Amino acid sequence: MKHSRLAFCDGVSPVTDTHLRTLPESLLLIRYGKTAFTKGGVRGEFEFTEADADAVIQEFASRGRDLVIDFEHQSLSSGKAPAAGWIGELRKSAEGLCAKVKYWTREAEKYLLNGEYRYFSPTLYFSRSGKKVSAIHSVALTNHPAMHGIPALAADDLDSAAHDASEEPRQSYNNERKNTTMNEILEKLGLLSLADTDPQEQRKAVLERIDALNTDAKKLATFLQLNELESLDAAEEKLLLLAAHEADEAVRAAFAEGKLTESMRSWAQDFARNDLAAFRTWNNAAPRIIPDNGDTDDAPRHEEDPDGSLTPEEAKIASLLGLTEPQRKAIRKMKGNCR
Repeated sequence: MKHSRLAFCDGVSPVTDTHLRTLPESLLLIRYGKTAFTKGGVRGEFEFTEADADAVIQEFASRGRDLVIDFEHQSLSSGKAPAAGWIGELRKSAEGLCAKVKYWTREAEKYLLNGEYRYFSPTLYFSRSGKKVSAIHSVALTNHPAMHGIPALAADDLDSAAHDASEEPRQSYNNERKNTTMNEILEKLGLLSLADTDPQEQRKAVLERIDALNTDAKKLATFLQLNELESLDAAEEKLLLLAAHEADEAVRAAFAEGKLTESMRSWAQDFARNDLAAFRTWNNAAPRIIPDNGDTDDAPRHEEDPDGSLTPEEAKIASLLGLTEPQRKAIRKMKGNCR
């Protein structure tokens, strides 16, 4: 795994803290589980697993040299960085990743036995995603752990303005900020899966995605122009109107097919506008509930005389009404005009 982040992790316990002080032969560098940290005034946490410990041990073994213990992370600076001791072995325990001290230098022995240094602070490499510990750069003696009793990604608890920091730790922090920014960019472009890949590969993927987005933007601008739309909001409004019109047409068709009653109009309109495809599926399967009278016979028609005379029934009615012959002729004339 490629390393991209350099961070500081304060020791989980004091190196020496008894009246009868002795030189520690081993150190518990990182506990398993979640570890809280504070760096640059920002709180956070990372998780350390047995698999992470195996990766760190493998990376240490591949170097083929001992791991330095320095004073106050001086190994990160460009100046002199005398060793306080050396670690010859990394191993796993039930609690976490442990370091076996090969030996301490005389100066370190004096500080430790006098209680002048009581805490230690591993400097950790992280993966580009910032989620996995991938290696250990060095271990330092320090008296200012960021969080007592808990490993933290900070060399000390002093504000950066209160002491002089070396250029390399500042550069390391800047690199971390750059990696964080890149991860944010990758996430926004849907490329977060490339967080642990080579920077050149990330850069290529980002440029390709930007080119694709620019091409889509040009196509969209052309579409808006051809449809006389000023913006995406205008296009969205027009699409909503078209969708509502299409839904209303589907409801009208359902009424024409006898699938709906007037009491169902409001329900049908809401249904069609929310999910037109589902409404059409329902309409195709719904039975006709309003008859079309297509199978109803027409009423029988009376046979009519070609001269327009009254039928026997009509003549009987006229007689009962006491109609005169002129009145009967008028009725016959009206009857002829109605044919």
